[in-house]
Amino acid sequence: MLAAGFVGASMLLDSDRLAAKPPRMTMIVGANACGESTTFLDINHQVELLDLLTDLNCERGTTIVVVMHDLNLACRYADHVIAMKDGAIVVGGPPADVISAEVVTEVFGLDCEVIPDPLTGAPMVLPRGRHHMEPA
Repeated sequence: MLAAGFVGASMLLDSDRLAAKPPRMTMIVGANACGESTTFLDINHQVELLDLLTDLNCERGTTIVVVMHDLNLACRYADHVIAMKDGAIVVGGPPADVISAEVVTEVFGLDCEVIPDPLTGAPMVLPRGRHHMEPA
């Protein structure tokens, strides 16, 4: 097993695991996570970085682990997400099995709706705020 750094994201290369299982991308999302590789990037560069990491995952079979708080991007790009709170895993699995309004409320304390992303079908989190709740 080899741990390596790549453009601000952590990669874990494990040839035995990759030979036994198809390549996957895991993203860890949650409160109090650290080392986020996309935090200070504008949206265009966030998507470009995630596309690049997906290319690396698909073309070389590397396992990519990304820590991020953007649930919608995590759901679009990850095969597996892990929701964490206070350093402990709350739930993990495919985005459709993990990201729900209940989990988002438990982990982030945010009231929200979770609907299918119109482009990918992945879960998409729509936060409920105190304002702008009436249809336009």
